[in-house]
Amino acid sequence: MKTILFNFKTYVDFDSTIKLANRIGKIRTKHRLIIAPPTLFIHALSVVLNSKKVELCAQDFDYQESYGAHTGDVLIEDLKDLGCRYVLIGHSEVRNRKDPHKGDSEELVGIKTRMCLKNGLTPVLCFGEKHEEKEAGIAKAVISRQLDTALDGISRKKRRGIIFAYEPVWALSSTAGARRCDVGYAERMAVHARKVVGCGRGAVLYGGSVDKDNITDYISNRRLDGVLVGRAGTDLKSLGRIAGLL
Repeated sequence: MKTILFNFKTYVDFDSTIKLANRIGKIRTKHRLIIAPPTLFIHALSVVLNSKKVELCAQDFDYQESYGAHTGDVLIEDLKDLGCRYVLIGHSEVRNRKDPHKGDSEELVGIKTRMCLKNGLTPVLCFGEKHEEKEAGIAKAVISRQLDTALDGISRKKRRGIIFAYEPVWALSSTAGARRCDVGYAERMAVHARKVVGCGRGAVLYGGSVDKDNITDYISNRRLDGVLVGRAGTDLKSLGRIAGLL
């Protein structure tokens, strides 16, 4: 069984989110299905998906130690109350926000990872290099640094409760001049990540321009444990084609 995580990002409005969720709920597959909708729509989806074998994932949350005077923030406790079981942590679009003061540092990614575990939620910890880092031949060093920092203070036993997601920034459809990531290359990075994590096999997903034309290649690879589907999962026609391959 592989994990198929649909990250809607903010590509969709409320009505489209409900339609997409209903379509995913009708997929007959042996794989685990997870949806990460826009935060404001999580509660509605928890109702829609109540009787379906589809789980909910939050796209992010704000770092606050407790309830209080935090205007506009989304707390991890609230996500848990809404029925989320998973949270994306360290997604490249969060690490690399246009306003550098709002992007998550590697240290903050680690804090959020530990907060997820403390609150009984499963972190989907994203990592991956930029194009210039790949070209410089330091991709593995970058991945090692990202994972070592994020996992600092987390025991090997608890690391087994984390899902890891390799998402090379240069392969994301939202990146200008995005390039397809060869399955063999993604496999090598997944193997390297498991060595860094150091807790056995570990679940490593691949994310980066996954669509109907390549999803089978990724989920059939024995060293990749599933995929993150972004934009391709936010169009009903495209989603229907993906569903037929699962």
